[in-house]
Amino acid sequence: MASGSASSPRPAPDENEFPFGCSPTVCQDPSEPRALCCTACLSENLRNGEDRVCPKCRGDDSQSVSPGSLMSQEKDHPEVAADGVGCPFADVGCSFKGSAKFMQEHEVTSQATHLNLLLEFVKQWKAQLGSGLGSGPMALERNLSDLQLQAAVEVAGDLEVDCYRAPCSESQEELALQHFMKEKLLADLEEKLRVFENIVAVLNKEVEASQLALAASIHQSQLDRELILSLEQRVVDLHQTLAQKDETLGKLEQSLRLMEEASFDGTFLWKITNVTRRCHESACGRTISLFSPAFYTAKYGYKLCLRLYLNGDGTGKRTHLSLFIVIMKGEYDALLPWPFRNKVQTNGNAGEGAGAGEPES
Repeated sequence: MASGSASSPRPAPDENEFPFGCSPTVCQDPSEPRALCCTACLSENLRNGEDRVCPKCRGDDSQSVSPGSLMSQEKDHPEVAADGVGCPFADVGCSFKGSAKFMQEHEVTSQATHLNLLLEFVKQWKAQLGSGLGSGPMALERNLSDLQLQAAVEVAGDLEVDCYRAPCSESQEELALQHFMKEKLLADLEEKLRVFENIVAVLNKEVEASQLALAASIHQSQLDRELILSLEQRVVDLHQTLAQKDETLGKLEQSLRLMEEASFDGTFLWKITNVTRRCHESACGRTISLFSPAFYTAKYGYKLCLRLYLNGDGTGKRTHLSLFIVIMKGEYDALLPWPFRNKVQTNGNAGEGAGAGEPES
């Protein structure tokens, strides 16, 4: 590692000796004396006042000697390499040593190198595990992808870090990233699914409550409909009862009027109004005859009424006025002598102020 003597140049860096700021490339065509891109070689060159980088390193990474790179840091801060604090990734091959003041800067600028070191370490661990246990390659690749992803997150803090990826591990890292994104997408979908399930559960409860309210409304509507039908039938019955009562009342009024107009001494005075109109109706055939109210020969005597033909009847039609006595069925007919043999006398009066007509028997 870089902790060896700095008095003589080293032949070549280790496979894990890749300081930050330089490409992971073994020096080719080194200048005189040999200038390597490991920490020790760069430190020695800086101590000697030299700023030499091989053409291969300079061609692979134009930023290897830019401000902020390892060479610039060695020039500006010579106490960094002399400090004895090692990098947290020293267990996997990082050779950087320096004070805690520069350790954070080293961790930020050397993310690509640290990822490559972790990848090489995982590769060795995978090879050893595969040769020792002979486990399934698919399971090992999944474990490797998870470990790579976890290491990348811990070192870089974000998956979208512009870091160096070795060509041999590019497909595995892409698989790991895809696996992580799928798991994250699946977790998001599961969370949304839980939210939607809760929403659906609430909506189902509301639908059930609405269905219960609707069923109650339908039941109440049915009861109201039955009540309306019952009330309508009752109204019909009341109309029928009212019609019957009106009919009965009419009969009673007519009976009362007849009783008021009735005579119980055998004498009856019949006043006929609107004679001209009635005569016209009789001539037209609409009202052929008129019936008078009933009257009695005595309180328990015969029941009689008069029937008048204003346009005449029989041989006197259209030339005379015909009047007939009608014997009606009475309540006391069983006590009376039959046939009817009483003498009847009539008298007609043409109008107000006229003299009395001649009586006829």
